[in-house]
Amino acid sequence: MGNIFKMSATLFLVAGLASGLLAFYSSMTSPVIKELSLKKETEARTYVVPKSVKEFEEIKKDNITYYKAKDDKGSLIGYVFLAKGPGFSGDVETMVGVDPNFKIFGVKVIKQTETPGLGAETQVVKYGDTKPFFESWFEGVNSINVVVEKDNANSKDKVQSITGATITTRAVCNAINKYSKLVKEDLQEGGM
Repeated sequence: MGNIFKMSATLFLVAGLASGLLAFYSSMTSPVIKELSLKKETEARTYVVPKSVKEFEEIKKDNITYYKAKDDKGSLIGYVFLAKGPGFSGDVETMVGVDPNFKIFGVKVIKQTETPGLGAETQVVKYGDTKPFFESWFEGVNSINVVVEKDNANSKDKVQSITGATITTRAVCNAINKYSKLVKEDLQEGGM
């Protein structure tokens, strides 16, 4: 009986110590992780708009946060928002920059947990290129109507899907559609 008590007490102490250490390190690293995440989002906002954009005005609503992208004179160049949707292995987060008519300036997948060699190809830069090939497929396409080519080959706002990763491509398109519509609705309600 005493031996069982000793083993239980030892196990309890070790588990308590391990839990305490994990909590301590989590509290120490959490602010750093959050800061790096915010930095990554800030860099992505700059990446998806023309170089003439010098200022971002944040607009927060109940269901969305977006940014008015302005030049150095304060003139509106477009809008930037984070589109998030379910992919094959988890959520895919994409920063999107659009002009006032919702034509896409650029996109950048900033977070994904897709399968390497398939959905993770959204972030692959091919030899000789300066950015992921996936991103260039969206340039100039209307963000409200963007679809995967397999879903509507007749659409003028279609993008090719990554071979073997149609679900990921569709997730990005659907998220861009959804969040573009939310931004547009807010602008029509007086967010301009």
